[in-house]
Amino acid sequence: MNANILIVFISTFVVAILVVSVAGYMYEPHDMRPIPPEEVIDHNDTNLKVHFIDVEMGNAILISIQNRKMLIDAGENRLGTDIIPYLYMNDITNLDYMIATNQEKEHIGGMIGILSKLLVEQYMDNGNTDTTESYETLMHMIEVTNTNTTIIKKGHTIDFHPDVVVEVLNPDELAGDFTRDSVIIKMTYNEISFLFMGNAGFETEKELLDSGYDLDVDFLKVGRYGSKYACCEQFLDAVNPRYSIIQEGPHEEYISPHPDTLDRLRQKNSVILRNEFHGHIVINTDGKNYDTFTQNVFDHRLFN
Repeated sequence: MNANILIVFISTFVVAILVVSVAGYMYEPHDMRPIPPEEVIDHNDTNLKVHFIDVEMGNAILISIQNRKMLIDAGENRLGTDIIPYLYMNDITNLDYMIATNQEKEHIGGMIGILSKLLVEQYMDNGNTDTTESYETLMHMIEVTNTNTTIIKKGHTIDFHPDVVVEVLNPDELAGDFTRDSVIIKMTYNEISFLFMGNAGFETEKELLDSGYDLDVDFLKVGRYGSKYACCEQFLDAVNPRYSIIQEGPHEEYISPHPDTLDRLRQKNSVILRNEFHGHIVINTDGKNYDTFTQNVFDHRLFN
């Protein structure tokens, strides 16, 4: 009898958990909707679209407006199997710019496969070098494909689209450290702005604060995968992001995202979106208003 009661109790508990999970999955808040195909493939649309691609490990951000396309990082997978299908799904067969925020495999790995499948007009990075197999293979592919290369530094602007301002905020002088030397980009489309922090942490955040840049943006791509050493309070005060996007990083090196970092973001009332839960994340904006789309529709309050 006791065994039967225990079985019923366990069954009821499991069903309750499933109901809560499904309810969370199906809840559709007014500012977050599933990604419809027509929202992401129309190159004649004058809206700016920023895709935070779920590549399972690493950073990957696709930016498009009309016929202009930019990719910031490409995830770890050297064959590009986590990112190339997404690009093809969005009818993208060439890139105007492909930017590596640093030389770690979680940022450049997928670029190797992309160069074998897509035409890339311009490859950009901070000028650092590395001896890893991923980096050396990428450099070989750039040479074989005769892809143009440019080193970008603080103070540079990228000629992406007449209506979109793309500023490079970091690095200035290279320190030989992938975190401090991470490429940081601010992008502004009329009234809507984005800050892509690459792999930057506390030290670089403080340098940005001292630089005098206007860091107040609507969307923050959190640096260093949301580790404990990203998003200090002073930095978040200056950025004041409505949304904070976290892409998945190497958990064996540090907890990411770290509970302390999530708490700091919550204290600023920033909506947290994470690829590991929401899948692909797309921001679609006309420069004044914006829509937020996610592959998996969750109530964002579950993570805030």
